[in-house]
Amino acid sequence: MSKRAFWGVLIIAVIGIIVVDHFAWSASGLIGRIGSFGGMASPLDEMVSSVTGQTVKRLELEEKLKQATTDKQAAEIAMKLGEIYTKAKEEDLYAKLQETLISRFPKSEIKTIKDATVKLADYYSGKQIKDKLKPILEELFATASAATDIEMLRKISVWAKNGGLEDDFVKYGEHTITVSASNPEVTLSLAKMLLEHYEARKDQENITRIDGVIETAKKSSSKEKIVTFNCKTAQQSINDGKLDEASKALTETLSEYPEFREKVYNSVLMLIEKAVKSGYTDQAVKGWNLVTEYPPLKKIDSTIANKTYGIFLLTVNKLIQVKQKEMLTPVRKSAALLNKNTSLLDSYLDGEKWVDEGRKGKCPKNIYTIKYLPNAEITIDGVLDDKLYASLTPLPAPWFLSHDEEKGTVSHDAGKLALTAYMFYTDEYLYVSVICPEPHPEKINLNLKAGDDPSAWMDDCLEIFIDPARDMGFYQQWVVSCGNARHYYELSGSVDFADKNKDPITSKTMINSDSWSAEIRIPVGMIGVKGGLRGKLVNGNIRRHRWITERMRDDKDVQQDARRSSISWCPKTSNAHNHETFNFFEFE
Repeated sequence: MSKRAFWGVLIIAVIGIIVVDHFAWSASGLIGRIGSFGGMASPLDEMVSSVTGQTVKRLELEEKLKQATTDKQAAEIAMKLGEIYTKAKEEDLYAKLQETLISRFPKSEIKTIKDATVKLADYYSGKQIKDKLKPILEELFATASAATDIEMLRKISVWAKNGGLEDDFVKYGEHTITVSASNPEVTLSLAKMLLEHYEARKDQENITRIDGVIETAKKSSSKEKIVTFNCKTAQQSINDGKLDEASKALTETLSEYPEFREKVYNSVLMLIEKAVKSGYTDQAVKGWNLVTEYPPLKKIDSTIANKTYGIFLLTVNKLIQVKQKEMLTPVRKSAALLNKNTSLLDSYLDGEKWVDEGRKGKCPKNIYTIKYLPNAEITIDGVLDDKLYASLTPLPAPWFLSHDEEKGTVSHDAGKLALTAYMFYTDEYLYVSVICPEPHPEKINLNLKAGDDPSAWMDDCLEIFIDPARDMGFYQQWVVSCGNARHYYELSGSVDFADKNKDPITSKTMINSDSWSAEIRIPVGMIGVKGGLRGKLVNGNIRRHRWITERMRDDKDVQQDARRSSISWCPKTSNAHNHETFNFFEFE
């Protein structure tokens, strides 16, 4: 037997053992009986769950749906199955699920099953499955006409148009505008679509007639109501994943009603966010370009401004990941029109440009070269008295001080509270040593014991940040308190505290007469830089988190209502996790 065949047989055997193990324990009931005594289960059950969990669950639900005897049971199972199909983007399976519900329970009054026809109409329209779409639209049209359901009639018309049923679109559209006198916004929406249809066929008689319908509808409704309706319709398209349709509608709305642009921006941001999360960066950039083309006429409210900044960070992160950095500048200019805080990213983007251009000229942000000293070693005791420090250069000024970061106060020079920090590395470890000046060492916030503690940041502490890929996505944080409590985090760009603590670092702290100090040793293998550290450039920061006790408030450097301060190597405003402000660490 060849080596390849041997390994193939071995792998199949292992998988077979896992599957047999799982289902044998399940069939015998041992999981239930033994599990009640101490939580035991099949030895490999957890492995099976993690690998095949969703698939097994889906198969189980599909089998239960076949066995369901009532429409209520079927509806409950279908909802769970639908969620799985949607999450897996299994559109065809989702459509078959709706077909199954309709065929098995055609007269059901349960909403989940009644809605199946509507969901199929949307699916068939998007796929242009005309033979299946036509009878469903006829059925929906008869019901909606009898109930004079204007919104459903509008949707039916749009489904016919998008599904390629032009004659049916004309029939449904014309009927809808004749019965929608009480809803001129719907009339206007469909009349514009009908106008495009007649213009394409050079049907002058109908062009003239529909032009009159459009003018009447505009007079019957206020511009603001029309814009509101258009935005609502666009948002529905966005939710349904029809980004081209939404983009077209918002562009037309801004073009025709530019004076209401502030009202449209929320929908534009919604479009951008959906496009970025779905991976359609071109569509996202088009959305930002709409803002540039139609800049605000008045001050944007804080809700829009804050939302803009969050979606801007999301966009920047995605553009960097997909290597479309050339779009960063126009996107930044667009976003800046809605939120002045995008200037926080200037140093980040300028720094990336400096790197991309071969590091020519002066670095536009602070940079610290971490020396490579392969044979160096220091005693980790919290006292920076090793002779080695005389040969090291500390991190360059300035250090920034800000009070009450949750209030977003502006940073200023840290003055006498500026840190003194040194870094160097060997083949095995990164060393970080810091002196934190403290005019009130007897009043320092010190409550936690030494050792691993996720609450380490609740004492006066040091935080070390590294963004290894410089993509504003994944980044790392090490926290060491003044009492040597410590913790490690792996984070995402959304500051999702995914606790990955391994407590592999070595650290020691010392509280002195006018300061406290720390020496920290981090294993090189723990740092998320691919291919080793030599010559690599990362984004990073060192920061002290200083809690303000009541007795410290007599210090002139402390804001009187401050609860906490931070002293950071990077300029910052409201959050230490704004890693677009990180400076550069360069490994020698």
